[in-house]
Amino acid sequence: MQTNTPISLALLDAILGEYDEKLTNLAVKVGQASALTSFIRGIPHFLAKHLDPGVPTEILQQVGLSQSDLFHVESGDERLARTVGLMSDAAVQNLKQADALWRECQVTYFASKFYPVFMPTIDISRFHKTLQKAAYNPFDPRLRRTDGWLAVRMAWRKRFNESIL
Repeated sequence: MQTNTPISLALLDAILGEYDEKLTNLAVKVGQASALTSFIRGIPHFLAKHLDPGVPTEILQQVGLSQSDLFHVESGDERLARTVGLMSDAAVQNLKQADALWRECQVTYFASKFYPVFMPTIDISRFHKTLQKAAYNPFDPRLRRTDGWLAVRMAWRKRFNESIL
């Protein structure tokens, strides 16, 4: 699931004629987490087709890999798991910061108008929990399963005004 949260929020700001800096920062954090998640989800596809997934060189050097090594890694390679783990940790950190901002914004009526924009964070959060259970192996089949309860979880969180995570 891919989201254009910052763009959606900017459009809603323009439509409603209101602006909230905390909500904008929240949208940026959610957008960063969403981008990292989409990037992680795409790694198996890119590697299967022998395409460069575009992992930043700094991260690869940190775990002892090169761009050419990526094409020869196995499903359970520890270095690939550490690479994915670093990106996943960054995404989770962005989600935690977004959750803290959401709790600050939640008291305003203005924030409640934007709740649907942040619904995809539930799926992103669950993906990273599953990825952690899979020992950060992006090839694990559990990551390809769809969550049949996702709509129910989203409705529950909206109904009871819970956290966006």
